Amino acid sequence: RTDSTHSQDGIQASGAVRQQLYHCATMLSLNIYWVFLLFVCRCEICGYQCRQRASLNWHMKKHDTEIQYNFTCEYCGKKFEKMDSVKFHKLKSHPECQTI
Repeated sequence: RTDSTHSQDGIQASGAVRQQLYHCATMLSLNIYWVFLLFVCRCEICGYQCRQRASLNWHMKKHDTEIQYNFTCEYCGKKFEKMDSVKFHKLKSHPECQTI
């Protein structure tokens, strides 16, 4: 083995090739950093984080629909869009709380 080659895991590489491999590995590390750490989409309402804008748009629909849930179960706090849904929920989920 000469000084111009290096053996690691059975791969022989000259100094120039080692430098190129190091450069590629460094660039890959930087790319991973940029993609996974810097480009994070964040919900301004609840702080939810995701990597894709489409996922954030889907998540935001959750906040839009919460506004429509105006009726709340007084026993568990679950919210519903219609008063009839609250009544059915109480009968099904809280039968012990119902009066005869």
